[in-house]
Amino acid sequence: MPKKITSSGFSVFGMTQQSFMLQEPHSVFIRLTANGQIYRQNNPYNEYQANIYTGYYFQTQQHYLLAGPLFGYEQGEEDPNAYEVGAKIEWRYRPTVVTKLDLVINQQIKWKDYYQWQQNNGLKHETSFSIHYPFNNMDWYLSFGFSKHSHQWKIKDYQRYDIGSGVKFSSLPYLETNLSLLWNQHQFKHFDQRLGAKRHDTEWIYAIKLKLTKKLIGFTPSVTFFHRNNNSNVGWLYRYQKNDL
Repeated sequence: MPKKITSSGFSVFGMTQQSFMLQEPHSVFIRLTANGQIYRQNNPYNEYQANIYTGYYFQTQQHYLLAGPLFGYEQGEEDPNAYEVGAKIEWRYRPTVVTKLDLVINQQIKWKDYYQWQQNNGLKHETSFSIHYPFNNMDWYLSFGFSKHSHQWKIKDYQRYDIGSGVKFSSLPYLETNLSLLWNQHQFKHFDQRLGAKRHDTEWIYAIKLKLTKKLIGFTPSVTFFHRNNNSNVGWLYRYQKNDL
């Protein structure tokens, strides 16, 4: 049975987007995103991800649309060294001033370099849908997601399903609270002889985020606590609990 691991580290996230008007409401845009988790004492668990998303941008009072190519790089326990290229569409519709419907479609090709330059290239398809609706002075949301991951090593092929919900509200003056719950399920498509099973994981993620609504020295301070509980039919290797602050 693997031993529990306790390690201090930190998370980083950054995003910037710039648009250039062609003829209203048409534009072109570029978005740069980077994030990661860094554990100084447990480097094998470090994760990094960065991507460039650029293309066509359309916005009116009711519609918001981004479409174009996506280029990325990812390094982590699941993808030790992966390069990505693909296409992505983001669409948002506001039937009323306060209600939002979001749809995201992402199709990517991945080039993966594993240990000793072994290749495990593949395809990734992601689709997600969410609805945001205010009720009783709180902002509620519900989301659904599906992704399909295919690899040269067929044993790695899996599908993932997501259902999420949450609520955002002002708990105190200048303090915003966000409570969220996410359920996801990984269903691997092939029997793994090394594990003696066709792997099936179910994960619950609970999150609490506190954020000031006023900026301090140009920044908006926030703190987030995550609790992850992953159950697996290969429990001796993939069952775990994880807390992040």
